[in-house]
Amino acid sequence: MKVICKEPEGEVERTVWPFSFTRENTLKLYEKAKQFPVLFGRPLNNLEDFTSFFITQNLSGDAEPMGLIWIVDDFVGMFYVNDITDTEANVHYSFFDRRHKGRDGLVRAMAQRLFDDYKFVRLNAYIPTYAGLRVRLFVEKCGFRLEGRKRKSAWWKDRWFDTHLFGLLPEDLKDGSYN
Repeated sequence: MKVICKEPEGEVERTVWPFSFTRENTLKLYEKAKQFPVLFGRPLNNLEDFTSFFITQNLSGDAEPMGLIWIVDDFVGMFYVNDITDTEANVHYSFFDRRHKGRDGLVRAMAQRLFDDYKFVRLNAYIPTYAGLRVRLFVEKCGFRLEGRKRKSAWWKDRWFDTHLFGLLPEDLKDGSYN
């Protein structure tokens, strides 16, 4: 999938592609992700912590992904979808260059693709308060709506933080109600 992002330098074409868990890809993704002490609410102490968030061992002893991953460009960022049911899923994103401006269209296009391909009724995003106002405003600009707060649910830097629950419905992308 290709999306034009209106970033500060101008229009940039971003490509989003499905991730496959090859050794090379996994190590490359880990190298990008390990700059963050926490990724998607989980500490990243080492490669084992990282892979245990994305891969589990099934009853046959084979490795099995615990969600779906898409990569932005050459590992500029990633989208991760987990806790998938017939009607909903949790969505996560990370831009490894820590840039958000102009990428809301990319997130909206990815969300639309999830609704179209998987027929979800809703998508959920959990944003810990330590992520800051900038992240919250970005998520809202992408069409997600604040639906609740889970108190003391995220551990970071030796203390507990609340987490905001955001929800996105397909009509939130179509009706232009996002910021």
